[in-house]
Amino acid sequence: MLCAALAAGWVYENVAEILDTRRYPPPGIMVSVGGHKLDLFCEGTGTPTVVLEMGSGEPALLFRPVQDKIAQSTRACSYDRPGIGWSEASELRTIQDRAAELRSLLTDGEVVGPYVLVAHSYGGLIVRDLFHNHSVDIRGLVLVDTAEEGVVFRPDFLEAIKQAISTRWKDELSARVGIRRLRFVLMQGQFGIRKDLFGDIRGEMIDFFSNPSFVRAITDEAHSYLLVPDDMRRPLGFGALNNLPLIVVRHGQPSDSILLPLGISSRNCGQRDRNGWQNCQRTVRSSSLRGADT
Repeated sequence: MLCAALAAGWVYENVAEILDTRRYPPPGIMVSVGGHKLDLFCEGTGTPTVVLEMGSGEPALLFRPVQDKIAQSTRACSYDRPGIGWSEASELRTIQDRAAELRSLLTDGEVVGPYVLVAHSYGGLIVRDLFHNHSVDIRGLVLVDTAEEGVVFRPDFLEAIKQAISTRWKDELSARVGIRRLRFVLMQGQFGIRKDLFGDIRGEMIDFFSNPSFVRAITDEAHSYLLVPDDMRRPLGFGALNNLPLIVVRHGQPSDSILLPLGISSRNCGQRDRNGWQNCQRTVRSSSLRGADT
C-alpha cells in the first residue's frame, strides 16, 4: 500500500511539473552557462544596466515590480540562480562559484555594462565577490538587507544551518513524491504575496516551491556558507568596496526574515534585534568611502 501511494505521488509530481512547464513559460531567454541554462529577463533601454540579484530561495519573479519600475528609466535585468524559478539545476557549491556564474551569464547573455547591481540578502555576498574577483564594469551597488559577515558566520548561525541541512532530505523526498506540492495546493491565500503588487502568481510559486530542484538549490546555497574560507568570515571579509558608490537599504521594522534561522539568539546583529541589525548594516555601508544608507 505504501509503495503504491509513493508511486502515485511520484507520477502526480512529474505530471504536474510537465503541465507547469506548459502553463508558465519563462518570461525571458534561457542562457546556456556551464552545461545548464539560466532564465534571464531584461527590459527597458539605457545605461547603466541594473542587474537584480535575489536572496536565497527567491525567484526573480518576486522583484518584478521593482524591475518594471527601474525599466522605465534604464535597462534592467534579473535572473534565477540554478534550480530556482525557471533556471535549470546545477552542481554549484560555493558563493564564489555563483559569482563566477553571474559573470558568465552577463557575458553569454549579452547583457552590456556598465552595471549597477541591486542585491538582496544572500545575494549581497555574491555581488561583493563579483566586484573583487571578476572583471566586470560595476559602477555602483545597492544592498538591500544583505547578509553581513558578523551575522552569517557566527557559530550559532552556522550551527543552525548545519541542523537545517541535516533534515533537508525529508523536504526533498516529500517533493519527489508530490507531498510538498499537494500541501502548497491545499494552502489558502497566496503565500503572503500581495496581488496588487505581483498579480495572481500563486500557480508559478507553487510550481517553483514544490520542485525537488528548488529544495536541492536552497540546500546547496545554505551549504555554501559553510565553505567560505576562514579569512573571509570576519567583518568585511568579502572585501572593502573602496570608492564604489554604495547604498544600503535596511528594513525599518522588526523582521522574522529567513535570513536569520529560527533558534538563533538576537544578539550581535540578529535581524530580530533591530538595533543590532542596523549596526551590522552600517558595517556594510562603511565598506565604501561613498556609502549611504536609507
